[in-house]
Amino acid sequence: QLFSLRLDEALTLGSAYAAECARAKGTSLGIYGSRPNDDNDEKGDKPEAETTDGDDAIQSFILMNQTIPARTTTHGLRALGSTTRSSELDPHAIWKSLSKKLGDDLALVFQRMKRAAEQAGPELEQTAYSYYMHIRPDIPQGAKGWGAHGHLEIVKLSNFYPIDNNEKAGKQL
Repeated sequence: QLFSLRLDEALTLGSAYAAECARAKGTSLGIYGSRPNDDNDEKGDKPEAETTDGDDAIQSFILMNQTIPARTTTHGLRALGSTTRSSELDPHAIWKSLSKKLGDDLALVFQRMKRAAEQAGPELEQTAYSYYMHIRPDIPQGAKGWGAHGHLEIVKLSNFYPIDNNEKAGKQL
């Protein structure tokens, strides 16, 4: 929504964001070592956007204060893997994983998140992280929560942004 991307493109950016969050948590717990440009992140500096000439140009997207590298391919924009930064993420594999985790609720989750983005309107960029924190599953803090599976509460997807007039009239999703 923020970058006017197709669903397959947005899936790769979202997956890369989730991987960066997991890596950051793992680093804070001492599970992973830090990467060389993690020093910039601690100071609050934004890493420089990587660029190369030609079709393999790496673009950087700032998504909820995380820099996500991506490359335009023949299939569209693809976020790059967080470990090698050279492999493009596969939107089909991401969709398959989401389908496995959410099952029959996937369509409803997608519909409600899209609706929330529409309700946020131009404020989405400023409120996306707060929305993410609102909807993310509760898991224990620290090492206790490492690798723990959370349960997504679908009702949280709809009750963050103000309700519009159609929903007040009883036409809720």
